[in-house]
Amino acid sequence: CKGLTSLTLGASVLSIGGNAFSHCIGIASLVIPDSVKTIGSYAFFGCKGLTSLTLGASVLSIGGNAFSHCIGIASLVIPDSVKTIGSYAFFGCKGLTSL
Repeated sequence: CKGLTSLTLGASVLSIGGNAFSHCIGIASLVIPDSVKTIGSYAFFGCKGLTSLTLGASVLSIGGNAFSHCIGIASLVIPDSVKTIGSYAFFGCKGLTSL
């Protein structure tokens, strides 16, 4: 995903698989639509350029290491729908100051 700077997920996306966008360091902004129920392990691991992240209102589970080492994320609102957050889901997110 070299050179990928933006990502738009359609309303038909129900799940984001493991390692789907791992190490896509150019992605700066990500909106996960309400249609998405699960975010797989390591889905966005190491997306260091990610500074804006919005989780859809229907996300049920966030896999282990899903957003690990996304150092640009400063704040995040986890919707009430989330039932499971995997181990180290936000590990190494050094910029994260508000949850």
